[in-house]
Amino acid sequence: MEMLIEKAWHWAGALLAVLAVALFQTACEPQPVAAVAVSMRPAADDAAQADAAWRKAYGAMSDDERMRGVVYEPE
Repeated sequence: MEMLIEKAWHWAGALLAVLAVALFQTACEPQPVAAVAVSMRPAADDAAQADAAWRKAYGAMSDDERMRGVVYEPE
């Protein structure tokens, strides 16, 4: 009898988990491409700003000058 009660609790927990996933599955819904592009725009803007800052600081340097600034640490 105890085993049946224990199995019932497991089944109840499993059903509750399935219900929770079914209710909150909005993250899995497909989105239009325009929505994805808009959500990626801030990251692309940040990358463009970082690239512009790097070019401003290091763009005029030669490869030799940049390599002299690299610090090699022993492993």
